[in-house]
Amino acid sequence: MLFLTKQAYGPFLQCRGLIPYKSYCTASAPGPVAIAPGPGQGIYEGKGVLEGKVVFEGKRDHGKFTSNIKYYLAGLWEGDGHIWIPKTTHAPSGKKYAPHFAISFAESDYPLVQELKLLIGGSIRYKVENHTYVLTISSISGLIHIINLINGCLKTPKLARFNEMINWINQSTGSFIPTHVVDNSNLMNNAWLAGFIEADGSFDIQVSQTSGGSPKNRVSARLRLEQRKLDPKTGDSYLNIMTSIATALGVSLNTSIHNDKVEYFLISASSTKSRSIIVNYFSQFPLFSSKRLNYLDWLACHYLIVSKNHTTLEGRKQALKLKSSMNRKRTYFNWDHLLSLNSHPSVFLEVGPTHNNLGEYG
Repeated sequence: MLFLTKQAYGPFLQCRGLIPYKSYCTASAPGPVAIAPGPGQGIYEGKGVLEGKVVFEGKRDHGKFTSNIKYYLAGLWEGDGHIWIPKTTHAPSGKKYAPHFAISFAESDYPLVQELKLLIGGSIRYKVENHTYVLTISSISGLIHIINLINGCLKTPKLARFNEMINWINQSTGSFIPTHVVDNSNLMNNAWLAGFIEADGSFDIQVSQTSGGSPKNRVSARLRLEQRKLDPKTGDSYLNIMTSIATALGVSLNTSIHNDKVEYFLISASSTKSRSIIVNYFSQFPLFSSKRLNYLDWLACHYLIVSKNHTTLEGRKQALKLKSSMNRKRTYFNWDHLLSLNSHPSVFLEVGPTHNNLGEYG
């Protein structure tokens, strides 16, 4: 069983080679490290981890992806990914440009980023300004590979940008990759929603108290999912997909306005019916980021409520204890669940042309 405390984000202690997440080290137990430290700390494949620099390049195996992994990746990218498409074909250096396909992750999710890199290739860079890791694919072969993986699985306005990338690849390489319309498959029948919730969802526990400090007998477990109303690139609305998600979870679709005055669609699910739907769904299509750990605490609270023990003093204490270790308050991370992701075989193309961080290849 693997636990990583926040202290494990320290120096790498001279660790080298492509280290799997199953191994780790601390200051008292030198050895391979599973999670990358902040910029400038430690060594990974003999390189310091510096702001804005590539950490390492992907390795590729052979096999076959399951449809669940494809849908999971599609939902993950549609929630927290982006595509950069060059406006010209060549850089001033003479090398050809290539698009970037990228997915961003919270700093705490580095073990998952590392595992996904092993599955789909690409490179990882750390962005110090917002404490995130970005998994980027920018070789032509890598882009064709990810297109073949998730093409036909997309459900949001980001499909338009994805199809633009396909058209760019077709025009630049003479390929004939087809574009697709929005996928309308049942949300409850594949892992797309799991990937989307990884990116834009959150789990929390609420324990109500009166202003005077005496507790009320109210404990709730909630899933929240927010997505801006309009896609910033195309201006297309997220109404259809967010309505579909709300309907699938048995809740209404609401709106919220953030401090930047941008309007968002909001889904909040905390009823007994919606929680049961969520539990059944994730029993089939699990989460893989550290958000899974928040879900497990949420799940414990769900069963506390189902058993009606949440109304007791001891039940409230249990709920408060679960709440105290979730989200930003989490201090340790167990990554054993990545074994199930690692068990899915994968298929890869040969490594394509070398490329730099500007999208050039040659």
